[in-house]
Amino acid sequence: MVMVAALPVAAGAQMTAETTAPSDEIVVTGVKGRWSLEGKRLRAAQAAFVAGQPRYAPGSRLVFQINLKTDRSPDGLVLTLRKGDEIVAVPLDGDRRFTLPLLDSDDWLLSANRTPAEVGVRMWVFSSNSTEFDRRLGDMRLHCRVAWALKRDRASIFQRAAFSTLGGCESASIMFITTATRPLASAEVVSAAGAVRPLEVKDGLQYGMPIGDKSLTDEARVHLVAR
Repeated sequence: MVMVAALPVAAGAQMTAETTAPSDEIVVTGVKGRWSLEGKRLRAAQAAFVAGQPRYAPGSRLVFQINLKTDRSPDGLVLTLRKGDEIVAVPLDGDRRFTLPLLDSDDWLLSANRTPAEVGVRMWVFSSNSTEFDRRLGDMRLHCRVAWALKRDRASIFQRAAFSTLGGCESASIMFITTATRPLASAEVVSAAGAVRPLEVKDGLQYGMPIGDKSLTDEARVHLVAR
């Protein structure tokens, strides 16, 4: 539904893949051809993260990552926050990941010097002991809440009503699907007690996040094995 990260797909008997964006990429609107994301949506995501962090993932970080969609070199890629005449450079690490300060206004705009056809952004929630391939379930549960906050204003009235009626991120009736950054050989969830259960991998990249399973605590872990 980190994005930005990003957004896992919610699918179920009453909520199908057609009701949500079938991608982990944060949906954006290009401004003058540039990839950009409005401050209002970023602030909604940050508010959801701050609200859920103590419960689901104390000490975690909200991280965004730029994905390259073309063969164009990432050299010269620049990310900035702008509000009027104020411009703040956003540094990227070696994996093109970045964090953002808490924004104080909806007037901020995050933008890159590339088009939406060239780059996308996804979102992650990571505790200190989590990586993409070994994640706490609590991180994933918080990820869902942050992702929905980012996505909600782009969802239809039907989508919002269906998501709420089915229980949202607490629902055991919705299959929450996310996409790995590398092809997968397998995926599994390991309970805090050590019980192991395989997770279905679809199309070599997508897998279900068991965030609605009440038998699993936030300390359960999802392990992925890349091909």
